[in-house]
Amino acid sequence: MINRRSLLVGMGSVSIAALLSSCNRPNDSTLRVQLLKDSLPPQLLGQFQQQANTKIAVNSQAQLANLYKLLQTAQQPQGGLLRRSPPAADLVSLGDSWLNAAIAQNLIQPLELQDSAAWQNLPQRWRDLAQRNGQIWAAPYRWGTLMIVYRRDAFDRLDWKIQDWADLWRSPLQGKLGLIDSPRVAVGVTLKKLGRSFNLDNLSSVPTLEAELRSLHQQLRFYSSEAYLQPLLLGQIWAAIGWSFEILPVLERNYKLGAVIPPSGTLLNADLWVRPKSDRPANPLLNQLIEFCWQPEVATAISLLSDAASPVLEADRANLPDALREDGLKLPAKELLDRSEFLQPLPKTTVDQYRRLWETVRS
Repeated sequence: MINRRSLLVGMGSVSIAALLSSCNRPNDSTLRVQLLKDSLPPQLLGQFQQQANTKIAVNSQAQLANLYKLLQTAQQPQGGLLRRSPPAADLVSLGDSWLNAAIAQNLIQPLELQDSAAWQNLPQRWRDLAQRNGQIWAAPYRWGTLMIVYRRDAFDRLDWKIQDWADLWRSPLQGKLGLIDSPRVAVGVTLKKLGRSFNLDNLSSVPTLEAELRSLHQQLRFYSSEAYLQPLLLGQIWAAIGWSFEILPVLERNYKLGAVIPPSGTLLNADLWVRPKSDRPANPLLNQLIEFCWQPEVATAISLLSDAASPVLEADRANLPDALREDGLKLPAKELLDRSEFLQPLPKTTVDQYRRLWETVRS
């Protein structure tokens, strides 16, 4: 049976620092990668480096926002004769919610994956996520969900368990809830409780929405997109809404916490490979690394060694190791995924509706 320990032993111990130190002076054949920290196990990058007989220069960033800024900076003219911009990256990690903006701002260019068998074998939802107007703009390599994390001891004292979004409105949670600081998430969770989509394009079509959102607001201790796990661990709140990328590693270390993905459906999010806009010819290793991440054994390793699942695993679950097949938080059932959705770009007028409603309730 494949497990985390056997994978680590088989691949050897490789760190991002080691990859960086081996590539201090990238040459023309070096594959330059700007990577979200911990989104791809360094053992796999080392394996690819050996397999392709090449070098990888890795720039690891802690936040997707930092990677997006690097994409923007790479397109800004460098003034002054003595200023030199850093070598352009061949591949960059990007969150799916940034993809439309990166395309609109001309920060990235399409990938040439149409003839790739690995691309054709991806489940349709992932190909749809990456395409715009028939062009492939990104390559998803891992994904996660919006979930509810809670204190086990608090709910052990109650006669019910959190199961779905509607439970967040129950009276024992008043003043005991943390919520991501985002109008799309706050309004979206309320819409989902009412049986609607996270991406509803006309909020006025739901007459009870404002009243329900006000009720949710009264349940909250605070809004925070980053500092919601520490108050939960300290017992200041009993439950919070957050992203699986952040929650799953904490669950591994702390038995006090549990988590659930609402069976009515949730938000999905994905980390993608994108190619920055550049006048340079495409590095021939670019597609090789993307397709390497989609190899079944590598996809399994990504899913075991990181805090997210590979999109490749959705196509064939029968042959997965037990550790993944039985992990409903990292790899939810296909039926649940079919009831879930990505956060879609909406017209500015609709986005303003979400923002105004949220601000009205908070004020």
